[in-house]
Amino acid sequence: YQRRVHGAYYLISIGEMEAAISLFRTVIEMAPEEPQSFTDLAMARVLSLRRTECVDRDVVREAMEEVVGNLVKVIEGEWQSRFDEIEWPVLLLLTWAVDWAEFKLGLTGLWPEATIPASKYRLKSEPEGRLMLDMFVWFGWDTDHTDLDLHVLEPSNEQVYYSHNRSSSTGAHVTRDFTAGYGPECYLCPAAPDGKFQIQTNYYASHQASATTGATGTTIWHCKHMGDHDKEELGFTSKRLSGHKQREVCATLTFP
Repeated sequence: YQRRVHGAYYLISIGEMEAAISLFRTVIEMAPEEPQSFTDLAMARVLSLRRTECVDRDVVREAMEEVVGNLVKVIEGEWQSRFDEIEWPVLLLLTWAVDWAEFKLGLTGLWPEATIPASKYRLKSEPEGRLMLDMFVWFGWDTDHTDLDLHVLEPSNEQVYYSHNRSSSTGAHVTRDFTAGYGPECYLCPAAPDGKFQIQTNYYASHQASATTGATGTTIWHCKHMGDHDKEELGFTSKRLSGHKQREVCATLTFP
């Protein structure tokens, strides 16, 4: 499982999207009890659509329906208690993906209205009427029973992470601290000031029974101007962490 997830992350990093998508499908077959298997595939599918210019609307719709279906499985699924609250960052992903497909691809009818009514669950910012964030970060990893943490160092030098999960200067916040494997931990900043935001990861602890598991692969998806679909900048990076308390800088985003 871990080797296949890491392999898929690597394939994304070198632009081999279809191979990564194929590998993520085998990961779901191996570990359908892990909700992150479905979010990984959905994110890879969205990135692939954004990087290609497929004009066959039936193919594009089929791909987006797969994205929506996988995210809905996570939102509606019954998972182990250690994955409690994963539905909230995934609901954000669902909203963003459908918003983008409607705006950029002209697709309609993708929202799963029958089971997740838009009036109650589709996220939006006011006054825009759709989800808008200046900066969004999604952090996940590929090793079970490990505790990794997302840290974001803001331009004011305020560090936002699990024990200081809301910024006093930007209003940004970090979602739930997942301590037993996979994540995700997310950073949401509605209004970013000018300056540099440094995205860091920290290997806090391993609860593995065996030391033979090896290094942990991490993945960072980051988006500037989320919801402003003509300006959005979506990025991906992956790092390997192996040392206790190892800290890595994964990306730096600059505003304006």
